[in-house]
Amino acid sequence: MKKTKIIATLGPVTFAKDKIRQLMKAGMNVVRINMSHEIEPGLLEDVVNWIRDEGKSLDKSAAILFDLCGPKIRVGNLQGAKSIEIQEGNKYSIGYKGCDIPLNVPLSFLTKS
Repeated sequence: MKKTKIIATLGPVTFAKDKIRQLMKAGMNVVRINMSHEIEPGLLEDVVNWIRDEGKSLDKSAAILFDLCGPKIRVGNLQGAKSIEIQEGNKYSIGYKGCDIPLNVPLSFLTKS
């Protein structure tokens, strides 16, 4: 019985049934799905189903590992100050250039309500 695990990370470029099949044929037996990328609704379920379907057709199985890092918010350089004190009741602009608090986040993360 083979005890070594071959882990392959899937991301936007490899979210395709043919890529999953190639990886499984090459010996992948653990699929790591990088959740730090924005994933379209429904695509994650499709990818899991593709992994299961390809496993059945090749008579192989693969564990599925979700890396749940999620979106990251990084604060940029504050113009003219080393820090900013957030006061209750005040309004602040959060976003990219020209804002009170510049952040490095995906635009879709900022625009969600």
